[in-house]
Amino acid sequence: HIMQRLESLLIKEGTNLNYLLSVKGSEQLWFPLHNAIFYMRPDFMPKSEKVIRLKSGYEYRFKNGRWTSKRLGGISGDGKQLLSYIFKRMEQLLRKAAKFKYKLNADDRYINKDALDKLLPGIGSAGLLREIDAAVKEFYINSKKTVITVDEDRLNRIRQNALITQKKLIVNPEEDSADESPNPAPKLSVPEIEIVADIPLADTKAEATVAASEPEDIWESLVSQLDELEAKALKLLLGGAAVKQIQDLARDSGLMLEVLIDGINQKAFDTIGDTILEFTDEIVIYEDYINQLRTAIERE
Repeated sequence: HIMQRLESLLIKEGTNLNYLLSVKGSEQLWFPLHNAIFYMRPDFMPKSEKVIRLKSGYEYRFKNGRWTSKRLGGISGDGKQLLSYIFKRMEQLLRKAAKFKYKLNADDRYINKDALDKLLPGIGSAGLLREIDAAVKEFYINSKKTVITVDEDRLNRIRQNALITQKKLIVNPEEDSADESPNPAPKLSVPEIEIVADIPLADTKAEATVAASEPEDIWESLVSQLDELEAKALKLLLGGAAVKQIQDLARDSGLMLEVLIDGINQKAFDTIGDTILEFTDEIVIYEDYINQLRTAIERE
């Protein structure tokens, strides 16, 4: 990146980096095709001075009836000094930016600044050095960037699939109602109800009495399903008997206390849909059912 930026700058100045860093050579005689059996007749010689510059960095010149060649270079002497400075300066600035422990100092005293000023009249040697610093800074900033690339083809496929899913999920209310009832049922006319007789108040009271007595029948049904031992235990519990008394009753009949309690609760659950006894340290009858059980036991 840094060398490319310098190359772009030098091209704008009418030169290039290869020319700037090359060692300028002296002219030497050059004979075209000197190893071939070839003779150039004098009438084929160029009529005037001719200069040919190749990208390889060589210049061929025809002058005074002879060819000469020389290697082109921007600076007299060794162009490696300038190249060495460029790389040292790059490393110096990168170490400083990265806060590297060991520092490096690039000395520009060995650069032929006068020659650079002549070759680069637009920016001079100072402009070239500033461009090196700017290129290094730009390179360091770009190296720390996080670049996210997006696959447009894959993104388009995701969008298309999302649209298909959206169309499947969206339902038109009119179409939905039409599908559910394509042939709406005709409205039914409800005839008016005519009261032909009054219900006697006495009959109403009788029905209420029957309805009120139904729950008591359930409790009586529960009590009737209990065997003699279970009914006796329930009577004792309603009378406030202690756990030991119920336990002795069960033991005398050859049962465990837990089996006796479970039997009563199972029949209660089958009849009224709930258990009536809770057995922890004591045997407790649920308060909501005490009155109904006592009434059913007395009737029994």
